[in-house]
Amino acid sequence: MFKYAVSRSTGAGGCYYEETSIEGYGNEIRVEGKNKSISRSTADLALKKAMELGGRVKGPKALGLPGSGSYLYPMLFRFGVIDAE
Repeated sequence: MFKYAVSRSTGAGGCYYEETSIEGYGNEIRVEGKNKSISRSTADLALKKAMELGGRVKGPKALGLPGSGSYLYPMLFRFGVIDAE
């Protein structure tokens, strides 16, 4: 089991998005206990792919995001974006 945290905004630099953002939070997901961070754009790609597949994603590799799929797949499953087969 992994624990995740959204990075805190430093107020300068980084990518800016036109979509809704939450004041005080940054654009990365940090995997606690691992030296791993996932950018917002990578998370957006995973969500887009899952939606294109209608939530029927056979496994982390099906997201097409080497290195990040294994972390994002369980999150998308837990949030109800991906259905269990």
